[in-house]
Amino acid sequence: MEDFLNEWGFILFGIFIAIFAAISLGCWLKVKKLIGNGQKVTATVVNHVERLVRGKNLGDGVGSSDYIVFHAIFQYMVDGKIYEKRDSIGKNPSKYRVGDRVTLYYNSKNPEEITKANEERILKIIFFVFVMLAVLFLLIGIFT
Repeated sequence: MEDFLNEWGFILFGIFIAIFAAISLGCWLKVKKLIGNGQKVTATVVNHVERLVRGKNLGDGVGSSDYIVFHAIFQYMVDGKIYEKRDSIGKNPSKYRVGDRVTLYYNSKNPEEITKANEERILKIIFFVFVMLAVLFLLIGIFT
């Protein structure tokens, strides 16, 4: 019975990871399409927004593993209209300084839909990591 649970546990976990691989593939392809079909624009970092990320809370209030990330606010112009969008990826310290110029790609039908070129690379890496983990767990489940 224990062998049965171990074997199926690996297989089910592999399937679970494969679902995450499929989700990350969808995100990667969406960003890739936006970069391929979108319009290129140079944005300026005009501000930052900070966000508290909650870790394990060791008591009341802010826990010792809580931390703050900073999201850059990009300002760009499309057809004479100014847009401001928050960077989807936050860092501490911030990757960008106020005044930095960043290349974005936007959907010409919806200029508020933006991405940065490096997001495609990040999503591609995440996809391949999930695929490798899914294959590993499926193989362990099948051959044990």
